[in-house]
Amino acid sequence: MNKIVGNITDLLGRLLGEDVSLQLNYCQSAAMVEADAGMMEQVLLNLAVNARDAMPKGGQLAVRIPSWM
Repeated sequence: MNKIVGNITDLLGRLLGEDVSLQLNYCQSAAMVEADAGMMEQVLLNLAVNARDAMPKGGQLAVRIPSWM
């Protein structure tokens, strides 16, 4: 998951714009999941779009990868 999130960090930042800040909390150890990387990226992009639209005056989107993954 760390790698997937890291790969789209720049895109998420551009998508959110200037009014919504992005906070990323990576897992210190390798967070392994059995999932399609492209689908996980799509989920994260959808989350970012929904968060941006829900905060028209700005805010913060925090993405945390828990260590139990």
